[in-house]
Amino acid sequence: MCIRSVAYHKNGIKLNEFVWRDVLNFDQFGQTMYLYNQEFKLNTPNEVKIGTVDFNIFKFYCERWCGTFRSIPNQDEICPECGRAWSIDDIIDYVTIEQGSYKRVGYHKECLKLHKNREQLKEFEEIFSKVYNLSELKFTSIPNEYSLYEHYASWFIVSTPDGDIKIGRRKRVINIEWLDNYKQFKETFESEDVTRGGNLDGINLIHAWSVNKAVEYIDKAKKSIV
Repeated sequence: MCIRSVAYHKNGIKLNEFVWRDVLNFDQFGQTMYLYNQEFKLNTPNEVKIGTVDFNIFKFYCERWCGTFRSIPNQDEICPECGRAWSIDDIIDYVTIEQGSYKRVGYHKECLKLHKNREQLKEFEEIFSKVYNLSELKFTSIPNEYSLYEHYASWFIVSTPDGDIKIGRRKRVINIEWLDNYKQFKETFESEDVTRGGNLDGINLIHAWSVNKAVEYIDKAKKSIV
């Protein structure tokens, strides 16, 4: 599919627009659209539904459809998490992330979430290991409270000897929230020019712009427990 995109954008080649097996629309700009919720005329030939047809022919017989633009895997590509090759049945689950210099890798949505959760847990364990003994902690995954996309990494509730802390990624910042059962602490982070939130007992939420800042905030709260 990269070849079609390059042919249009770099070389100005006029592309044929066609539909493959009633599922994928390849447009004149080198883009790929996944089709669903199709409604065909009663006299629609089978080749329109199972073959490769000109887009104008498809439009003539298909009275209604929905579509979403998406990348599709290469013929020999596999999901790096589960090791399965791609088929027409699960292509709707194909999502890509950048790994390395300008390289995008495709995963099933659930596989990508497993991959991201594993990487995210490692990062959070690294943060808390600089403040607590990891053997004292319990990490419980919860739904991502920033994004509704199902393949985004989970947030976590971290149970510490001092109480529970909620932690999760919000794009470029790390959201840290000391829950109600966490011991009261005096630190207010007044010198920090970041998003902060409070309750009746003082500060209970802050955004950290780096892993080091997350460590600093959690450590300062712990050291100022009253």
